[in-house]
Amino acid sequence: MDKNYRSEHFAKVTECSSKLLRELEYEQLQQRYFFDQSCSFTLKTKTRLLVGFAGSGSVFEVSISLHPLYGFPVVPGSALKGLARSFCLDSGVDLKEITRMFGNEPQAKEKDIIEGEVVFLDAWPQSSGEPLLEMDIMTPHYGEYYGGTGLPSDSDKANPVHFLAVPRDVEFRFCLMPSRICKDKTIVGRVKDYLVSALKSYGVGAKTGSSYGYFR
Repeated sequence: MDKNYRSEHFAKVTECSSKLLRELEYEQLQQRYFFDQSCSFTLKTKTRLLVGFAGSGSVFEVSISLHPLYGFPVVPGSALKGLARSFCLDSGVDLKEITRMFGNEPQAKEKDIIEGEVVFLDAWPQSSGEPLLEMDIMTPHYGEYYGGTGLPSDSDKANPVHFLAVPRDVEFRFCLMPSRICKDKTIVGRVKDYLVSALKSYGVGAKTGSSYGYFR
């Protein structure tokens, strides 16, 4: 059997948890001095979490969103904003209220841009001594079919793909802030409730249809 360098590399990455946790604890200490913690909350991963799985550049086939300096996993604020907005649209929230909370999506001129009143910061894991990353695997069986070069057949060779994921029961801190144009800060609390519901019922990141990305 051929040596799997990818799985060996990922296994070594998951062993770096102690260093990641030390850096995370330091950064969290610094973060407390800059952000309004009254607008923050924590949730734990109910299932494994994959953010940036296929959308970000990587030397491997798949990726995961990591802090650019310290390497611990993060959930980008842009992903959280999009999730909360989708939840509001599906829940029938008034469009004017949605625009007020999240801003609009201008199709033409810059003068039509409306800024949202709520700022979404990246979500960071809370240090608890537990590993922040673990190795996962998926095994596509019909490579030729998915590649458009043949029909699905049980004789096709399986292709195991190793990747990194955030384990279950990792606690993340989410932080929202009023923007510079926000006049009524109670809107942040309403957005927080929408985001909590979305994280629990919709999930965030990739493979939510396979039960990844849900919080509790």
